[in-house]
Amino acid sequence: MLSLPITKQTSFVEKDRAKFQCCTKLIARGSPRSSSHAYAKSAGALANTGTYIVGDVVGISAEGRRAGRIDPDWTELHKAIQASVSMFVTDSAQQRNTPYNIGEQQVTAFLQKNGYVDKNGMGHWTRLTLELQNNNNKN
Repeated sequence: MLSLPITKQTSFVEKDRAKFQCCTKLIARGSPRSSSHAYAKSAGALANTGTYIVGDVVGISAEGRRAGRIDPDWTELHKAIQASVSMFVTDSAQQRNTPYNIGEQQVTAFLQKNGYVDKNGMGHWTRLTLELQNNNNKN
């Protein structure tokens, strides 16, 4: 699992460290002053790997509203989706829907467009088809 020895201390570090505990890989990109950039550096070889498998749980960190911000890494997200990773982990709905978190909002729109749902608003995104299959198997 992903354990981030983050040296950059912000009010978000503990929230994000907890969020990424269940993750096997991380997609994170941001400007040099951003937490997303610091997380990618801390995750080392587990960040932005370009290679994903079905069993991966992929954390996503996207830069918020600031001067010089960088959009999320769409290429990495596409690769993870093509590999049908088990789950993506983002901020919860409450956290990502603040005016600052425009990067998380971009990721939300992208995941929804690609058939993923955050069923309980906790930031755990699974493929809609898997959700439907699981529900049909319970009936």
